[in-house]
Amino acid sequence: MTARKLRVCEGWLVSTDQFPNIGPVKLFWADMPETFTVDLINGILRFLQICRITDSNQVIVATERENWPIDSIGVFRPGFFVFEIALKGDDNADTSVYSVRLNWTGNWTTSEMAVVK
Repeated sequence: MTARKLRVCEGWLVSTDQFPNIGPVKLFWADMPETFTVDLINGILRFLQICRITDSNQVIVATERENWPIDSIGVFRPGFFVFEIALKGDDNADTSVYSVRLNWTGNWTTSEMAVVK
């Protein structure tokens, strides 16, 4: 098993299917608000915060100061939202891109997020 470390890893929200005019924005890492880079170690799970849903059912994207242009467009209506997420570290490896789907039911207790296979 290797103990390789990916240094200074950033996560970016590259695009969303429902809001195609939103440009790339940097996301922060879960349990570390406003921390935009971490060192990733092989075998140790870390989670990128894409969004959070408040107990009043507001969807908030995990950008700097939790602001992004979507506020000017309106609210998330119930439905499926696919987020394209890019991860890049301080190395020569290619950027990894993942699709993550939010099933937003309009209720924080029943909504789900999962990687698109």
